Amino acid sequence: MLLKTIRLRDRTPVTLRLMRPDDAPLLLDMHNRLSDASIYFRYLRYRIPTLEQLEKLAQMTPDVGVGIVASIETPTETIIGHAYYVIEADDRTSAEPAVLVEDQFQGRGLGRALLDILSQAAWEQGIEVFHALVHPSNEQLLGLVRRSGLPFQSKYAYGMHEVQVELDPALRG
Repeated sequence: MLLKTIRLRDRTPVTLRLMRPDDAPLLLDMHNRLSDASIYFRYLRYRIPTLEQLEKLAQMTPDVGVGIVASIETPTETIIGHAYYVIEADDRTSAEPAVLVEDQFQGRGLGRALLDILSQAAWEQGIEVFHALVHPSNEQLLGLVRRSGLPFQSKYAYGMHEVQVELDPALRG
């Protein structure tokens, strides 16, 4: 299902759509193109997920969460970013989000577009808050949260930033 097509700051057209089960190999290809730093900041250690782990992620059902992929057309479709959230089992009004953009597409507005559409999907599903642990050196993600227009709180604990983002669109600055 196509959610929308956007243009990055450099005018590159990118399709944003719901993640599908057959996206797992394309997600693995994207991970294999990422820098060590991007992998470390996303997973808080250096680890590339296995195809089986990505297949499980790509088969996520709406009662667990929602996943979005960003792709471009090369000779075939190439995934260059993805974002998803997993609903917290003990509190169905909060979720843990993740946003990952291939290095060569970072800083061009794709992370913001993914976070915006993910926030909207979460709000429509009854999610009020995103909770995330962010590495203190991950200035790109911390900046993305700051510039999102959504109210947030961040505290430093156990060597990480614990970030809480309020998703109510009426609160967007």
